[in-house]
Amino acid sequence: MSDNNIGTPRPELVEDIFALPVERHMLYFIQTDTDIIIIRILSQHQDAGRHLNWQ
Repeated sequence: MSDNNIGTPRPELVEDIFALPVERHMLYFIQTDTDIIIIRILSQHQDAGRHLNWQ
């Protein structure tokens, strides 16, 4: 799955996280060799830095 070009890397939020716009939402996920793990789905108006800050 590492060759999958879906989503945009967002390392400034969390290491290895990707974002993908879906209608009026942003889907945040990480990829492993075999899976895509959805971390959070936020409205595009929500502050991703605030809601994804677990470092």
